[in-house]
Amino acid sequence: MSACAAQGNRSGILIANRAQATVEETRCVQNSLDGIAFRGSAGGTARRNHCASNQQYGIIVTDQAHPTLEHNRCEGNQRSGIAYFGEAGGEAASNTCHENERSGISLSEHASPVLEDNDCRANALSGSAYFGSSAGSARQNLYTLNQVFGIFVGERAGPTLDENACCENAQDGLRFDDEASGAARHNDCAGNQHYGISVGVLASPQLDQNRCVGNRLCDMKDAQR
Repeated sequence: MSACAAQGNRSGILIANRAQATVEETRCVQNSLDGIAFRGSAGGTARRNHCASNQQYGIIVTDQAHPTLEHNRCEGNQRSGIAYFGEAGGEAASNTCHENERSGISLSEHASPVLEDNDCRANALSGSAYFGSSAGSARQNLYTLNQVFGIFVGERAGPTLDENACCENAQDGLRFDDEASGAARHNDCAGNQHYGISVGVLASPQLDQNRCVGNRLCDMKDAQR
């Protein structure tokens, strides 16, 4: 599917069961649920689509779906730009997730995708937010000008965060809360309004060679100390 328009539906485009579809250069806007939905064990690729002003997510990936999402613009959606649920995986690379009413990219339950080179800015919550037991990896993403955190890791989530830029966010660049774990290595957490990196009392991430400079309150806060 290429160069189509999906507007005013429940899901603009639904790819389900074991379908392997390619969706390119399509406008998925103003749908009552999502712009593009991958469900079941679906795969395939969504590339260079514009998913905007949907009442839930720009792109949702759930169940055991594992698509490749690349160069999509997910803007102004009423929840997150891209969302992963269930045991979803796959890869999201070089997507733009701006000005969504929750987070740029949200991950819940047992989702474990690879996030690389995405631009998540000016979202109402965080650039990326990990909940449940979600994991996977995030590498070389830009998280800036978000209204809460650059990256939030909560509940029992345990992602690996490498070489991300978490800069100029309204609270912390990188926040580990609840019983979160995982690892943060070589991240740049600069110019945030609160802390570069903050760690809650029960959280237990591994922090290694991160750069935290120019944050307003403190470069790093570890509530365990």
